[in-house]
Amino acid sequence: MFIRMLVRRCVLVATVVVLMCVDVSQTSAESGALTLNDAISRAIAENPALRGSEYLLLASRAREARVAQSPPLSVGAEFEDFAGSGDLSGVDSLQTTLRLSGVLELGGKRVARGEMAQRETEVVSIDQTTERLDLLAQVAERFAQVAARQEQLVVAHQATELSAATVDRVTERIRVGAAPQHELGRAEISLARARIDEEHAEHQLTSGRVRLAATWGATTPQFERVSANLFEFPETKTLEQLMDDVDASPAIQRMLSRERLAAAQLNLARTARSSEIVWSAGLRRLESIDDSALVASINFPLGTRRRAEPSISEAEAMQAKLPFDVQVARVDASATLFELYQELHHAQLEARTLREQVQPQSQSVLQSTELSFRQGRVTFFELANAQQQLLDVHRDAIAAAAEYHALLIEIERLMGRSIVADKNYGDAK
Repeated sequence: MFIRMLVRRCVLVATVVVLMCVDVSQTSAESGALTLNDAISRAIAENPALRGSEYLLLASRAREARVAQSPPLSVGAEFEDFAGSGDLSGVDSLQTTLRLSGVLELGGKRVARGEMAQRETEVVSIDQTTERLDLLAQVAERFAQVAARQEQLVVAHQATELSAATVDRVTERIRVGAAPQHELGRAEISLARARIDEEHAEHQLTSGRVRLAATWGATTPQFERVSANLFEFPETKTLEQLMDDVDASPAIQRMLSRERLAAAQLNLARTARSSEIVWSAGLRRLESIDDSALVASINFPLGTRRRAEPSISEAEAMQAKLPFDVQVARVDASATLFELYQELHHAQLEARTLREQVQPQSQSVLQSTELSFRQGRVTFFELANAQQQLLDVHRDAIAAAAEYHALLIEIERLMGRSIVADKNYGDAK
C-alpha cells in the first residue's frame, strides 16, 4: 500500500514538472521542439542508472523468497563395523544406517525472517522511487536551464543587433561631422564584445542540451531547442499547507520505513532466544544378526538465550535511535522547506517586477535615448548605458524566472508531490 502511494506521488511530480515549464500554446509537433513531457518519458525509459536499480528490487524480492524457505532436509548413510580384524573383518558384522535429518525452528524464526526481508524490500522500493523522483527533478531542472539559455541567447543576439545598429548611427554622425572619430572605435569595441558574448551564449546552450540528453543516456542531443515558457508562474499552496504535509515527504517516509525495518530486525533477534531442534530418524541394518531396527536422535543447543542477548541489545539500541533520526529529518525538512519557499516567492516577485515594470521602462528609456542620440543631444556613452541597462534587465528577468523554476522543482523533490494550487494549471488554452 505504501509503495503504491509513493509510485502515485512519482507520477504526480512527473505531471507537475511537465506543467512547470512547457509552453502549452505550442506542442512539440507544431514547433519541432522538445517538450518536457518528451524529455521525462525518455529519461524514465532509458536512464541507465534507473534501469540498473530495477535489478536491486528484483534481487531483494528473490531474497524474500529465499529466507521464506524452511531449513532443508538432509539424507545420510553410516557404515560401521566392517573391514576390521578378527570377528569384524569383511562385512559380516556391518551395520548400515540410513538417516533423514532436519531442523525444527522454534520461536517464529521463519516468520520473522520473512517479515524482515519484506521490510528490506520496502526500503529498496522507497529508495528506487526516490531515485525516480530525483531523476524527474533533474530532467526538469536541466530542461529549465536549456529554456533559460535559449532566452539568454536571444538577448545576446539582441545585444549584437543593437551594437551593430549603433555602429551604423555613429558612422553616419561622423560622416556629417556630428561626432568625433573615436566614438566609432568605441562602438566597434562594443560590437566585438557583443559578438563574443553571443558566441558564448551559443556554447552555453549547446552544453545545456548535452546535459539534458545525458539524463536519458544519450551523448549527442537530437533536438535543437525546447518548448517552454519561463515566465509562467503557477500559484502554489501556502507554506502552512506544505508544512502540514512534511511527514508525507519522501525523506521522512524513508526514515519511517527504516523504523519498521528496525522493528523487524529486533523481532528476528528475539527469536534467537528459542533453541532449534535438530532431529534425525532412520533405519539400521545389522548384518551379524540379519536384522533391522529404527534409530532416532534429537539435539537441543545449550545457552541459546544467553547468546542471543547481545544481538537483541544491539537491535533495541538501533531501534531506540531511529525516532531521534526521524525527528532530525523532520526538522531539517521543515527548515529547508521554509527557506526554499521564501526564495521561491522572492524569485517570482523579482522576475515579474523586472519583466512587467522595469523592462518596459528600460525599453522606453532606450527609445528616447536613441531619438536624442540621432538628434545629437546625447553622447555615445549615454546611448550605450541605456542599451546595457535594457539588456541587463532582460538577463536578470530570465535569471530570476529560471531561479523560480529551479526552486519550485526543488520543493517538488523535497515534498514528493505537486505544490501547485491551481488544479487547471497547464490545461490547453
